[in-house]
Amino acid sequence: MKPTPGMAAKPQSSDKVVILSCGLNPPTNEHMAMVSALASRKIGDVWLAPEAEEDEATGCHVKAMCTIFCAEAKASGRADVTCCTAGIYKGMKAKDILSWCRRTFPNKSFELATPMIDSWLKGTPVDYVLERKRAGGPNKSILGQIVKFDYVQLGGISKSIAAGRDESRNFFPAVWTYIQKHGLYR
Repeated sequence: MKPTPGMAAKPQSSDKVVILSCGLNPPTNEHMAMVSALASRKIGDVWLAPEAEEDEATGCHVKAMCTIFCAEAKASGRADVTCCTAGIYKGMKAKDILSWCRRTFPNKSFELATPMIDSWLKGTPVDYVLERKRAGGPNKSILGQIVKFDYVQLGGISKSIAAGRDESRNFFPAVWTYIQKHGLYR
């Protein structure tokens, strides 16, 4: 299934949108901390945009979990975030998502936030990098406006779930229920 303009919700209140684009398989409380950090600075509406998945079935699950995640974030009052799932489809990475949003919503100003700087981002206009603060860590300001936020890195959570560990504390309850219901990461 290819993305169409009707697949992304239009921003409700701001002409400026910050797209948090990253792997969201699955979306965790770590991602909520990043969304909250962006939202609390009132730099624009926040859209959560998962990057490409290798197959359509996985993409469908990630799309569903991200939609649930955004609804839970709003319902809990933690952040008003919109789910933009155009990037779910094979081949779309951060710069592709940014380009698609700019074409689809030309009356909005888009900026990109990402949880890391990596070689695949070379040439991508990253506006905000969300990373854990590390004493003596490298200065990554070469990409422009860098804002560091604290968040908890969970890394390897899908492997932990596959090993049978209860990781419910790392998710909104509805996202954890979805993972359990569909037997994901097992």
